Amino acid sequence: MDFALTRGTLLAALVALGCFGPLGPFPDGRLSGRVVTAPVDEWPCAANRVLELETDPIAPVSVNVHFVSEGSRLWVATVLGGSSDWARRALADPRVRVRLGDGVYERRAVRVTERSEIEHVAALYREKYTITPDVADDGALVFRLEPR
Repeated sequence: MDFALTRGTLLAALVALGCFGPLGPFPDGRLSGRVVTAPVDEWPCAANRVLELETDPIAPVSVNVHFVSEGSRLWVATVLGGSSDWARRALADPRVRVRLGDGVYERRAVRVTERSEIEHVAALYREKYTITPDVADDGALVFRLEPR
């Protein structure tokens, strides 16, 4: 049997069983890990490219999303607007969980509508990522993830 095929089959099986959490563009269910309840002064692993975001506490779905942080503040955004599944779920029920580093953090997704904050978040995204789509565009959705 071809080794690449065997490795691919094993990986697909593990993803299907939910052993990794979200993998690339493939969503998963409830995030596992140590729940952190202490206040966050600085986000661990802020240099990471993505964090794992879980939406819908009734039927949890977790995905990988780009994020930015500044001190204790944390934001996620999508240029897909309302067509983003995770964003629709966060709008319907703002209770979300984030896995970053070794911890899982319970948060509330607050949609940002103030233009000055959106511009600030967009600047943080441009600094961290070399992205073409701009989270300051009219169709984008920006969420500040606040403690519950």
